[in-house]
Amino acid sequence: MAELAWYVAYGSNVGADRRRAYLEGATATCALGTRFGRHRGCADATPPRADRWLTLDRQVRFRGRSRRWGGGVAFLDLEPTPGTATPARAWLLGLDQIAELVAQEARLDVAPDPAALAAIAPGGRLDLGGGWYDTVVRLADVEGAPALTVTTARALPETEPTPAYLAVIRAGRSERERVHRGDDGAAEEQAGRDQGGREQRRVPDDERRRREGPTG
Repeated sequence: MAELAWYVAYGSNVGADRRRAYLEGATATCALGTRFGRHRGCADATPPRADRWLTLDRQVRFRGRSRRWGGGVAFLDLEPTPGTATPARAWLLGLDQIAELVAQEARLDVAPDPAALAAIAPGGRLDLGGGWYDTVVRLADVEGAPALTVTTARALPETEPTPAYLAVIRAGRSERERVHRGDDGAAEEQAGRDQGGREQRRVPDDERRRREGPTG
């Protein structure tokens, strides 16, 4: 069995359908492909073993100009910013799945060695090369397992996102409020968690908006 780790998504990637496109693949004409573009998928399309909402102590900024979205897209800062609470979603996947997922993000034909991902030290990075999403960052562990995300090390200019891109972000974040079912079939709502997987208090709407900043 492949070693497991958390893939931490943010911005437009927090929605379950976007995750499905990366894992299962999407053609240009299928429903997922029409929304998100073509994805080659992963050899192992097994769904996540667990699903957690987190807050990260790093800011998200909109940079570059996406040909698909027509404006800036979300990138997580390489370094933390104290007091920041950026919404993110973590999926527990095999390292081989994460390797193929980040290769799609970086537009690489060949995925990195899963062992290279496993070797990233806490707080460390791995340079992938390729496109804009060229850097894997290891965040604080979640529930005792490594947590990895992908962002850019490039000095891309900050740009405005389009309404269509922001709508995808809002749709993904709305899933946080939905009721999930546990393994026993009982309805239960997942509590919000901080990056270490601990429960966090419910933040009032006005305070949350002030702390979260941009909806990236």
